[in-house]
Amino acid sequence: MLRGIGALLIVLAPVLFSASAYRAQFLNDRVLTAFTETLEFCAAQICVQRRALPELSQSMAQKGPVVLRSFWHAIDLSLQKKPQDFDQVWQRELRRTTLPPEAYPILDAYPNVLRGYDTHQVAQALRRMESELEACRREKQRLFRRDFKTRTGLQVSAALLLLILLF
Repeated sequence: MLRGIGALLIVLAPVLFSASAYRAQFLNDRVLTAFTETLEFCAAQICVQRRALPELSQSMAQKGPVVLRSFWHAIDLSLQKKPQDFDQVWQRELRRTTLPPEAYPILDAYPNVLRGYDTHQVAQALRRMESELEACRREKQRLFRRDFKTRTGLQVSAALLLLILLF
């Protein structure tokens, strides 16, 4: 009985590690996709109408991607509580998300981009940020797939070898 439980734990350990790594990657991918959708939405809105940053954050908290609604709601609350610089609020809330470190430099420029006066240039800068973020997302997916296969294969092989040696 004890051997059976030990064997089950040895076999389940790589599966649980793989499942947790896959879930973390899935959540990161969802957040990156949501930020990409946000940039696309903002670029479309900039072309149609000009909005102030607090008004844009309120709109995104209600109509933006579901994954980021709490992010935008926190920004909106911070701006309503006491007047703060949008850059500081943006940086603070951005660091609280589960974004990979490679995405921060891309999204750091967001508040400055929205302050431009030429709507065509603002929309163009947002689309450029969107394409850079999408490229970052694809690269993270590619690296994860490669590493996931290698890591999972090694863990399963080690578990099977351990089973053979123990039993």
